[in-house]
Amino acid sequence: LQPNKGTEIQFYAATTLHTKILRCWNEVPPESYTELKEKILQSVIAYSKGPKIVTNRLCISLAAFILQQGSADVAEILRPLSTAENTSLLLEVLTVIPEEYTSMTMGSAMRSKNRAALNQASGMVLDDMLRYLETVYNDYNTASPSEETVHAWTCAANCVASWLTLDGQDRLDSA
Repeated sequence: LQPNKGTEIQFYAATTLHTKILRCWNEVPPESYTELKEKILQSVIAYSKGPKIVTNRLCISLAAFILQQGSADVAEILRPLSTAENTSLLLEVLTVIPEEYTSMTMGSAMRSKNRAALNQASGMVLDDMLRYLETVYNDYNTASPSEETVHAWTCAANCVASWLTLDGQDRLDSA
């Protein structure tokens, strides 16, 4: 992941990172988890302005990292993205976590641990998204929304939909 390389190479690197997290997790020593998390977060922030395809793949890689942790504290891991300038990144990562959970291959014990962690996080995520949507709505009441405001609202709505779909998917899985 070098900024001076072409988009295709950056995307390949981000995809390789994601694949390694999914398929080679058992090769990562637990004492390296913190360093890996920091490097992924640094990369997500570094690519925040694009290319979008690379940023998205890095956000998916971070989601996979969180899910490989099993019972990780989602809020704690995502704290570096909880700033005004990183809101769009936070929304993207929060949106892809349920999607990654649904598509990831994992054993039943890991799926159960992740489900418990996501259940614990879902109330907070949905409350935060509701507050965010209310803020955007209140801004809309004072003036016509900017393109940025509409985009932010759409991202937050997609995030909510992703988390609500996760709950529905669990009901389908248990039926």
